[in-house]
Amino acid sequence: LSSSSPDSIASQLTTLSREERELAPYDTHSTNLPDLINATHMLHQNLRLTATEAASSITEIQSHQQHAQTLTVRLEKAESMLTKLWEENCALREDMKKYKREKKVLVKEVRSLMEVIEEHKRQIENERRELEDSQEQEQVAVLQ
Repeated sequence: LSSSSPDSIASQLTTLSREERELAPYDTHSTNLPDLINATHMLHQNLRLTATEAASSITEIQSHQQHAQTLTVRLEKAESMLTKLWEENCALREDMKKYKREKKVLVKEVRSLMEVIEEHKRQIENERRELEDSQEQEQVAVLQ
């Protein structure tokens, strides 16, 4: 009775006194009828509390289910985005491999061209020296 509201307590006392008045003409001292009435009241009170708790639990369960559905939708979106990112990452890795192979080829070609240029420079230098030598020989021959 201590956790009930004042109106509820008054109602229960009224009910008890009404029941006591109805049982007054009968000899109930040798029976367990007052105990049974009290047990019945306690069962009714427990039933109300249990119903209230059940309703509260159902509300909480529904709230948790809604939250779980929201999280499921977010998870599906995140998985979808993760899959797209993974596919893009794979494609970029393939592109990088291709570009590295192309870079190796280009580096080889540049080195080869640099060697050709150096060889041409050596040939030109040799030809210039030969030309200078031949011009000197011609000058020496003209002077003699």
